[in-house]
Amino acid sequence: MNAVRDNLTFLKGALDLLTNGTTADTGATTYFNITREAASDSVFRSAVTGDAHARYIINAGGGMVWGAGADTGDVNLYRLSAGLLATDYMLQAVMGVATKTKAGAISDGDWTSAPPVGTLAVDTSGLKIYVRTGAATWKTVTIA
Repeated sequence: MNAVRDNLTFLKGALDLLTNGTTADTGATTYFNITREAASDSVFRSAVTGDAHARYIINAGGGMVWGAGADTGDVNLYRLSAGLLATDYMLQAVMGVATKTKAGAISDGDWTSAPPVGTLAVDTSGLKIYVRTGAATWKTVTIA
């Protein structure tokens, strides 16, 4: 009986999606196209039975919000500008963080657009760590 209920719930969700969006068939791929009034409008939400709020939300602008379900979302990830993802909160990389490396001095010209203050990069030939501290301003520390 649970399988039937789960299938009906899935179908209801699919119908709700189709009510607010459209499907397209390009021959190789079928996809949903959802258009909303504002970039902040939700296009997808998920929750666990009993939650007061969604645990995961994707909005029309492509941003994502996560929460525990008891309150509104408390972490996010979104496109800040061309080539740059951002969060308004902290991000923990359990396996570490990879950063830009280059043989030689680091400058703003090493990126397609100026990186934000706090950007780290490593000069592999001079064994230096660079930190961007302001507009076109980089400070260095020698590693060895």
